[in-house]
Amino acid sequence: MKLRNLVLAAGLLGISFSVQADFFGTLSARSANPANNPQLSVEGSFTTSGDYQNIGGRVNYGVNDSLTVYADFGLSEVGGDGTSFGGGIFYYLPTLSESASFLNTMDVAIQGNYHLTTLDFSGIDLDYSALGVAMLVSPKEAFNPENGMNWYANLGLTRLAFDVAGFNLGLGFGTVGGGTTTDMNLQLGGGIYLPMGPGTLYAGADLIDEFIFGVGYRYGIN
Repeated sequence: MKLRNLVLAAGLLGISFSVQADFFGTLSARSANPANNPQLSVEGSFTTSGDYQNIGGRVNYGVNDSLTVYADFGLSEVGGDGTSFGGGIFYYLPTLSESASFLNTMDVAIQGNYHLTTLDFSGIDLDYSALGVAMLVSPKEAFNPENGMNWYANLGLTRLAFDVAGFNLGLGFGTVGGGTTTDMNLQLGGGIYLPMGPGTLYAGADLIDEFIFGVGYRYGIN
């Protein structure tokens, strides 16, 4: 038992550096212009990297012509099982999209998001959180007009935090492992989306310290 606890403690102290790629949400994978998206939609997705996997769901709602809000839920695995919750916004920037430059061929939006995941690591709860802001761009004209296939890209910053409460190893070792580790990462990503049936099929990747790959389907309700 003592050896197991020592190994666990070492793992807890190091895990924050080995899983800093995950933000525990789904890919953006959409047009930056809300007019091209359903007002209300739901989606399911799978994302994975070398360190974790997440099966998630998202509900999207277009509040008006510029603002879209969303909420996320996921089942995550990073050396332990847990649940993740989060949400965010997309805010369309039509003036920037109509500027007399390269951007006038693109739709542009700002995305802000926050996610929190609690994992059960051998009976100890570990909290991960991600706070991000990014610019989302997509061409105004579909890459393939025949089937509507298009691409998207995003660029931003993500602040990742890992928190574990102090815990007692027993056998006279005292309390270890408490504290919070934070890290600021550049976020760079992109992919494709394809209208299919009543919704949209998508695939892409985000680079946040390491690559996260994902696929999903967004179902439009109205």
